[in-house]
Amino acid sequence: MGTDSIGRDIFSLVIYGTQTSLTIGLGAALGALLLGGTVGMLAGYFGGIVDTVLMRIAELFQTLPVIILVLFTVAFFGSSFWLLITAVILAIWPIEARLVYGQYLRLRNMSFVDAARVADMSAAHIMLRELLPNAIQPVIVQVALDASVAILIEAGLGFLGLSDPNVVSWGQLLYDAQSYMTVAWWMSVFPGAAICLAVAGLNLFADGLNEVVDPRTRGRKGGLQ
Repeated sequence: MGTDSIGRDIFSLVIYGTQTSLTIGLGAALGALLLGGTVGMLAGYFGGIVDTVLMRIAELFQTLPVIILVLFTVAFFGSSFWLLITAVILAIWPIEARLVYGQYLRLRNMSFVDAARVADMSAAHIMLRELLPNAIQPVIVQVALDASVAILIEAGLGFLGLSDPNVVSWGQLLYDAQSYMTVAWWMSVFPGAAICLAVAGLNLFADGLNEVVDPRTRGRKGGLQ
């Protein structure tokens, strides 16, 4: 695969950068699930003023373009590894919030929830033990999709030179390759290929996972079969 401008092996850098980029992707996706899932659960279960306040906050974040929100966060707080994960979480958590909110809104008035209330179970028990297992299937699929989005955001920030320069990542490798694209094409092609493979792989995984957790989707593909 060749070497970079200071003689480092590109293959080794791409492999090493896999750890960083996937950690950011999965870490941001799980963080968004924790934050957005909590907001969605509370808003969907309690309704009323709780619903109004929490979902308006989520909508406020959704009105901001993702890249602008991330750039704003990085510009004010820096581009260290953990701050970068935090910035990506702030950009994607409303997706999880709305998904979980919709699931809880659909389930909260079902008979098994009414039975749990009659049995004098606490709100926390109903949300976590009764509703969550029935709402988790599409959420798991969304986490895989969020991870791919987070990887793309990190790559975009890295390409702009806004990721942590002390950490090797696919985005940082693309930034380093900008000045050598015409004379050392491999410096940009292989990190870019790694990003494409990771994003495509996560999307295919989410697709397959969706078929496993929701068998009804299997018959929706190939309409001309």
